[in-house]
Amino acid sequence: MRRGKKAVSELVAILMLVSITVAAAFVVYVYSSGLLGSLTGAQPQTGLYTNQITLEYYDWTNGGKCSISYTPSPICTPLVLSIRNVGSGLANIAAYYVSGTQIISTSISSSTCSSFSGAVATTTTVSSVTSLAPQASCTVTLSMPTTGLTITPGVAYSVKIATNNGGVFTYACVAGQRTGSY
Repeated sequence: MRRGKKAVSELVAILMLVSITVAAAFVVYVYSSGLLGSLTGAQPQTGLYTNQITLEYYDWTNGGKCSISYTPSPICTPLVLSIRNVGSGLANIAAYYVSGTQIISTSISSSTCSSFSGAVATTTTVSSVTSLAPQASCTVTLSMPTTGLTITPGVAYSVKIATNNGGVFTYACVAGQRTGSY
């Protein structure tokens, strides 16, 4: 080594390489996690999932006639659901399921649906609920099939509402009970 010539020491060179590597790894992490996109003002894509179905109340008491002595199995029918689309887009309902069993469309009826036009609520009677406008609500009556699904009073069942765009909204309803009020 010559005297008079100055060079970077090996220790300083190693520290510089490590810090450059850590900075590059941080940039790759930020870019891959999407944080960089949010910092630059990019908006998330929400196109298909603008509806949200909520269960306001249910009544599975059959007017207090949830029978445990029904042969061949206990029966609690029908299941009355009050649902509302609290999302910002139209919710097209594709199917209803109770405990994994699809309730066929001939077993579905609806008594009333309401929506808001400005500050005024409008109520209509419809034969079936296929779509819900934003903030609209409907009361849907599901008749349980007589075969393939055994409903026992006091047992909670999974009730799913599926929409055409892939949304699945799951709720637990107890046979023989109800929530809320009419």
